[in-house]
Amino acid sequence: MKSSSLSSFIGLLNGISCLAGCTHQPDYFIALSERSSGTENFAAHELRRYLYLRSGKLPSVRQYPSTRESKRNFILVTTAGHIPSSLSVPDSLRALLASLQPQEYKIITLKQPAGNKVLLLCGADSIAALYACYHFIETLGVRFFLHGDVIPDNHLTFSIPDLNLTAKPSFALRGILPFHDFPEGPDWWDEDEYKTVIGQLAKMRMNFIGFHTYPESDRGPYKAEPTVWIGLPEDIQEDGNVLSAYPVLHFNTGDSTWGYRAKPTSSFSFGAANLFGTDVYGASYMRNVSPWPHTDEENVSIFNDLGAIQSRTFFFAHKLGVKVCLGTETPLTVPDKVQEKLKSNGMHPDAPEAIQTLYKGIFTRLKILSPPDYYWLWTPESWTWEGETKEQVKKTVQDIQIALAALKESQSPFTLATCGWVLGPSSDRTLFDKILPQSMPFSCINRDVGFSPVEPGFARISNRPKWQISWLEDDPALVSPQLWAGRVRKDAADALKYGCTGLMGIHWRTKSISPALEALAKAGWEAAMYDTTPLPGGRDLNTGDFYTNWAQAMFGEKAAQPLGNFFARLDGGPFHKENTERKAYLPRTSDWTGGPGGIRINYAPWDSVKKSFLFVEEFEQFRPLIRGKSSMEQFEYWRNMFLYARAQARVGCLLGEMDRGMQQLLQKSSPEVQQALLFSLILPLRDSLKTAWSEMMHHLLLTVGTTGELGTIANLEMHNLGRLKLLSKYDPVLDSLFPGLVPPIQFPAGWDGEPRIIVTANRNLLEASENFHLRVRVLARNPVEKIDFYWRPLGQGKFRKAAFTFQER
Repeated sequence: MKSSSLSSFIGLLNGISCLAGCTHQPDYFIALSERSSGTENFAAHELRRYLYLRSGKLPSVRQYPSTRESKRNFILVTTAGHIPSSLSVPDSLRALLASLQPQEYKIITLKQPAGNKVLLLCGADSIAALYACYHFIETLGVRFFLHGDVIPDNHLTFSIPDLNLTAKPSFALRGILPFHDFPEGPDWWDEDEYKTVIGQLAKMRMNFIGFHTYPESDRGPYKAEPTVWIGLPEDIQEDGNVLSAYPVLHFNTGDSTWGYRAKPTSSFSFGAANLFGTDVYGASYMRNVSPWPHTDEENVSIFNDLGAIQSRTFFFAHKLGVKVCLGTETPLTVPDKVQEKLKSNGMHPDAPEAIQTLYKGIFTRLKILSPPDYYWLWTPESWTWEGETKEQVKKTVQDIQIALAALKESQSPFTLATCGWVLGPSSDRTLFDKILPQSMPFSCINRDVGFSPVEPGFARISNRPKWQISWLEDDPALVSPQLWAGRVRKDAADALKYGCTGLMGIHWRTKSISPALEALAKAGWEAAMYDTTPLPGGRDLNTGDFYTNWAQAMFGEKAAQPLGNFFARLDGGPFHKENTERKAYLPRTSDWTGGPGGIRINYAPWDSVKKSFLFVEEFEQFRPLIRGKSSMEQFEYWRNMFLYARAQARVGCLLGEMDRGMQQLLQKSSPEVQQALLFSLILPLRDSLKTAWSEMMHHLLLTVGTTGELGTIANLEMHNLGRLKLLSKYDPVLDSLFPGLVPPIQFPAGWDGEPRIIVTANRNLLEASENFHLRVRVLARNPVEKIDFYWRPLGQGKFRKAAFTFQER
């Protein structure tokens, strides 16, 4: 395969559709009030697009109708302040609509004097009206996820329904913390990925996205990251570009960090090499850079190229009502190159005036690029397992106060917040509340990678915004599927009880954790309605209703109840005690081993372990219930995800057998006995490992749909096979004992399955001035000579054809 791209101008912030079939005008239309905003206009066109996708009929969008038109059925998208006076609305309803608070909305069907129906989608503000439209679209069977939409296979016969729904968020801020560090996460996002995720956030009625930045480290497993530039104001140009920089990294395959060993993607096996455009692969601003620490020019370009992406992305987010947050760890770590510059300017790098100058530089640049809404200061990760000293706490408070002074000096329009792996120092988790301004939101992630409950210290903090951040997955098991919807529900209920005003989720991948992401989105509006009784033996809440609803959207109505019960049974895990093994009902086949997602070496016999995976055959028995191509595609995705997990567990057991077998061989002193064990035990085990690994990779490649799965491939190639040497760690000793008898395990370079087209960024929202770039990756046995793209304006005319152009590999 070769990466391919196509550009085509699409006007108006509207959707892109490639459906075949004729378009018929329905017997209703979509109306806007005369004073409608651009966001309301956009909301109406989004409604139009999804009604077409569900019914095959394309309604018109027009201003609130004349007297003659007002006698037809129509859908009115509006805000409370823009409801036409001529519309027949009961006085009590008008009063209710006028009392709606920010983000609240009402969906209600009105009977008009002429006998027609008007479906009113009314928000307290324009973004709330957009939420009302997306909520209504979900009643049509559509589901929204970060990786894309799920549209039911069957067309429905649509008529104006009778509805009466009111929605009020349980939390003012609801969103995500995609964590920078590994290739499975946002390190491999480009502008299209960022905008895909942000566009989907709005559809899921979420309104927050935040990012953490690791600092420079001489002893840690990480390197300084480019999300936030640290430097002097004098090095910032008028457009926000910088003139100086220091070595930074968002993960690429040419670097060894976090337990991954550098490896050119052309050496990846099973056809995976063809999914990566270059040997040194990463986000566009990290692609093909020279080895660490890069050149000065490259580091400047990394900041400036990412800065341009951030500027456009933040602007896009704000149009959709999504607030942006990013920040650094506190106390501020000053990069070595920046320290040198400070010294040359006569300032000591640790002096308060020097730190304030650097914060001023940080804030000034962000203000120019496209101001975020928040800048959060993270207490160090070590506070969660090592604790902290009084001196460290003192320095942290001083640093935050310096940042506050720099914010004021730079006249930056965003708000400072705190975050971290803990809410505050171990001596008093609420200490910062006694010291820092009440305007600062406080936030933290759960301890023990989500296995600990919500920080109860939140309950003792009042009169300030508080944000709970739950783990939608954890990085120790990053190459394994994880299901945590019930835990998310429990965290949301606890956060609401403790008075939190924000609910977010930390994650890396998107598609494989879609149930937890949907649970997070729904909990942001529904947490007050949950039965807070934990399931027996654990702390998670019941998810039967959630998974039945989810399964209906994913697999169809017939499969909803049985598959909902099936997934609810796999979700979550037993009650966890601190410092004990982390367990889940969906078996955890990987753990932190010198880095994220090391396959667990299991010394239990496979005949025993495989019983934990009987659910894989059980899942297959639901196949006759699946109808339609989309539902079958979702079914195959989860089937292959489960088969991948089972094959990974098999690899772990075989690795355990290999350890025991090699120990047995090395205990023998006789060369003849050793050679006999080689042929009777070790070589067959190596063959079995090769087969199990091949099966695991085959099923993984059948699930690839986002950069998250590309990151999983990189993890298995660079961390598990590279740094951990899971399949080759005994090669040196075997080669010394049996020269020429034990060839290294090698895998085929090519793909042996059916061809697949993969789109990692499913853009369907564009700004008016934005071109549409579609990039596809093809996994195929044979070289692909040509790919065509068929398109047309939504529901209009014949399809036109355009050829993709091949790029990169």
